[in-house]
Amino acid sequence: VLATAKNFIKNLTSNDQVAITSFGTNSKQESTLSLNKDIALSAIDSLFLSTTTLENTNIAGGLQDSFMELKSSRVRSDSKKVIVFLTDGVPTEPQKVGEANYPTIFAQSVADDIKAGGITIYTIGLGGKVNEDFLKGVSSDSLHYFSATTKDTLDSIYNKISSSLCPKKPNVITVIYREI
Repeated sequence: VLATAKNFIKNLTSNDQVAITSFGTNSKQESTLSLNKDIALSAIDSLFLSTTTLENTNIAGGLQDSFMELKSSRVRSDSKKVIVFLTDGVPTEPQKVGEANYPTIFAQSVADDIKAGGITIYTIGLGGKVNEDFLKGVSSDSLHYFSATTKDTLDSIYNKISSSLCPKKPNVITVIYREI
């Protein structure tokens, strides 16, 4: 998973800014927006992903921190603002007494605010325990949601996202020598 995210970053252009936000029970801005891809790559290297910890899933926190970074003074005004959001779970944080669905409701509310701010959200659900309907609702539209049943499918998903972000392809002229 981490290697795939690093490959995605390495394939960004020199004009692309990138930041890393992680989330579990809490959310953390691992690196701020920068043209220096090495900063983001180092932030990914410092992450530890585990499927055996008792971490909860604070999707709202991850989205909020990403939103704040995309509204910061570091963002270039002429840039396309995008969040690529990868999760292997369903929202379980933050909790609100008496409201069992609060983590989901709050995360959707944050996503709605982000989308209203003109930011595109891609969501990737990793594994079989994700709530696809919820992640489709969080994403900009259902075409911005991707299901990765295994980590092996992540490369192709990141490639699809990358292609949609940079749809301009160079013109290619093929010259074929032909004897007359």
